[in-house]
Amino acid sequence: YYMIFPRNQYGLKKQVDDAMNQILSEDPLYREKLQQKYAEIHESSRANFTKEEKAYIAGHPVVRVAVLQNDEPYYTRTISGLSRGAFPDYYEQLARLTGLQFVYRVYDTQPEAIEAVKKDEADVIAMYSNGLIAAYQSGLRLTNSYAAFNAVLVTHQNTTPDALRTIAVKERSRTLIRQHLSAGIHAELIGCNTANECFERLTDGTVDGVICGLPSANWFINQNSSNIYSLSPVSSLSMENCSALAYDNAV
Repeated sequence: YYMIFPRNQYGLKKQVDDAMNQILSEDPLYREKLQQKYAEIHESSRANFTKEEKAYIAGHPVVRVAVLQNDEPYYTRTISGLSRGAFPDYYEQLARLTGLQFVYRVYDTQPEAIEAVKKDEADVIAMYSNGLIAAYQSGLRLTNSYAAFNAVLVTHQNTTPDALRTIAVKERSRTLIRQHLSAGIHAELIGCNTANECFERLTDGTVDGVICGLPSANWFINQNSSNIYSLSPVSSLSMENCSALAYDNAV
């Protein structure tokens, strides 16, 4: 659902967009809370599958999920070899509903994960947020989105917009960010593999800011001295996170 304004009311639209971004910055689960309150769908204890889907599950009981190394807060592997983060939690729920078993294949970069899926070395990429067109051009088929996050800009305190020369972004969402970046920001986008890498560059001064989804920004702020960093919403930029598979893997 969207709010609609007269064409000449751009100022009002921007005020509302900024207010909505502020709500989500202060309460990232606000949208989900509204959904649960007014449009909750009670899930069945087991998904209903077609004959074709049941046959696929029987022949492919283990699904290989491509993830990136040190991709907090989404994925990390402990010293003891256990998988932790949002992805393992999410796929644990999918396993309960489908009967599939999910195992993780760890890669250093998003292009490596994409190639692994296209070469059948992995079955699904855990996160793709670069948009439908870029996915199609890469030979990928996207699932329905499983999460949507507002984008935020993280900088050192007192950094002004006109001082932004370079901004680190995750490579898996670089195209989307470039397409929707505010006309007032003319910085060069520096592609990184994970939020970890983006924030390392911000910390050592290699870049002037980081644009990422709110969960990554909150994770970084919680690991560091929050009083030396500034977090501000990026108006009109929301990232839809999907899983991605090889295009011919429709089932």
